[in-house]
Amino acid sequence: MADEDKKNSEEKKEVPVEEAPVEDSIEKPVEETTPIEEPSEETPAEEPEEAPAEEKPEPKDAPKEKEPETTDAPKEKEQKASEKKETKPPKEKEPKQDKKPKEDKKPKEEKKAEPEPEHDDDFKYIIRVLGSDIDGEKPAFIALTDIDGIGIRIAEILIDRIGYPRKEKIGNMSDDDVAKLEDLLDNLEEIIPPWLLNRQKDWVSGEDLHVIGVELENINRDDINRMRMIRCYRGVRHEQGKRVRGQKTRSNGRTGLTLGVSRKRT
Repeated sequence: MADEDKKNSEEKKEVPVEEAPVEDSIEKPVEETTPIEEPSEETPAEEPEEAPAEEKPEPKDAPKEKEPETTDAPKEKEQKASEKKETKPPKEKEPKQDKKPKEDKKPKEEKKAEPEPEHDDDFKYIIRVLGSDIDGEKPAFIALTDIDGIGIRIAEILIDRIGYPRKEKIGNMSDDDVAKLEDLLDNLEEIIPPWLLNRQKDWVSGEDLHVIGVELENINRDDINRMRMIRCYRGVRHEQGKRVRGQKTRSNGRTGLTLGVSRKRT
């Protein structure tokens, strides 16, 4: 029995020896000398190496990134340019050819010449004929129509009798031609056929006359006053200010306090 107790005690002592060895439990004395620190280089095995990214093939049409130009780039370019100049032989100068000046597409502005006088010194801007003023810048056969009682037909007859061109400005007409024109205007009944006269069978004399100028206005005024005095239909219509020659007055010629169209109520 005593032998069994010794074995059991020895087994119990052996178990803790295996778990904690004596050498590890004993602390070693710290040495006074400090060890020389050596630069510790990290080994590539300690850090996990990153897998290199797979390089994708760049498309052909992709624009290339410009590399940043260094300060030495312009100097290198200057050196290369100087080397090229030295290597290239000097070109022989060709004789210059006379080049024609290029014609401008836009026409050059011509110098404005001084305006020439349109009319002569003898030009008359206004001509006085039988108490009426005529514009001298109008053609002759149109200018004569400014006289009351003269139309284009009579004006053409008068101009042809004088021998003056119809389309010539009347301001260039000489004094002699103006005098001849006045004589013809005084004796129009002898020149013009009777059906072209403006006062046939005069009320007083009974003759065929052609009245022009101021006389035409005076004679028209006297005729209207005479009709008003005898109280004829035309005279009354003149007094009332209405149409005289049988025109309709329902829709046109409304004067004074005239109203719009009124419809009868049904």
